Amino acid sequence: MGASPRISASAPARFVRRRRILAAAGLLAAGLCVASLTDVPAAAVAAVSQTRTLSYPPDQVFPTAIRYLRVDRGYRVVESDAEAGFILFRFPVGADRTGDGSLEAYGVLDAAGRPSTRVKISTGAGPVHLPYTLLDGLAAKIRAERGQPPPPPSTPPKQPPPKEQPDAGDAGPASETP
Repeated sequence: MGASPRISASAPARFVRRRRILAAAGLLAAGLCVASLTDVPAAAVAAVSQTRTLSYPPDQVFPTAIRYLRVDRGYRVVESDAEAGFILFRFPVGADRTGDGSLEAYGVLDAAGRPSTRVKISTGAGPVHLPYTLLDGLAAKIRAERGQPPPPPSTPPKQPPPKEQPDAGDAGPASETP
C-alpha cells in the first residue's frame, strides 16, 4: 500500500482561518465598491439626537439655552418659542456650509420628584458627537449660573400600619363546650 499524505492536526484550523480572512477581505472590497458607486443625497442622512433631564425648572433652562447657543457657541438662532419649548438654530459645518439643529425643552419631574426639564437636541449635519457636546455645555452653563439644583422635596417618613391587637376581653377564638 502507498503512503497516505501526512495531515497535521493544525491544518484544518489554518485553512479555516485563511477562508475567514479571504471572506472578510471580499466583503470589505464589495462594500467599498457599492459605497463608491452610490451617491447618497444629503437629505437621506439621518439626524442625530440626544436627550437629557436637567434638574432645573424650564423657566431657568430655556433662557440659558438661548444664551448658550447664541453667545457661547456663536450659533444663529433662527426661531424660538419659550411657551412651545423649542429653539431652531444654525451652526457652521466647515468653511462654506451650515447645519440645522433643534432644541426641545419641556417640564417633567426627575427621579427625586423635583421639577426638571427634559432637553432634546437634534442636529442634521456636523459631527455625530455634537448633540452630546451641546448638552454637556448647556448642563455646565446652567450649573455655573444657577448653582446646584434645588434639593428634592422632603417627604415625611411613612409610618408602618398599626398592628391589630386583640381586645382585652377577647381571649381568642370562641370555642363551644358541650
